[in-house]
Amino acid sequence: KQEVGIYPNQGAEISRLVDLKDKIVVAVTDCGGAAFDTAFNAGASVVTGTIARTPGRTGWENARAAVERASRIAEKEGTGITFVAASGKALEDVLAANYLAEQFLLQRFH
Repeated sequence: KQEVGIYPNQGAEISRLVDLKDKIVVAVTDCGGAAFDTAFNAGASVVTGTIARTPGRTGWENARAAVERASRIAEKEGTGITFVAASGKALEDVLAANYLAEQFLLQRFH
């Protein structure tokens, strides 16, 4: 496996191309950055999460972990929470944001 380079977004398969353990990863995409930059530059905490499967975890597990992580941070900081789709042009991103928001509400009010 190579350590340094530019790799395509292969989802869970990326770990077959490169060992990401204990590495700093810079992800460059053509969508999703504006919301992240705006929140971060305004001083807000930004938490990212995925519904995609990753090595050793299902998408369901990743979604649950993302919601739990975001919930803990929002509670600790006494702030609200917003779910943002990485792209409004990709149905899977919109559905993912909706799913995460639903799980948050179920966790809080169920």
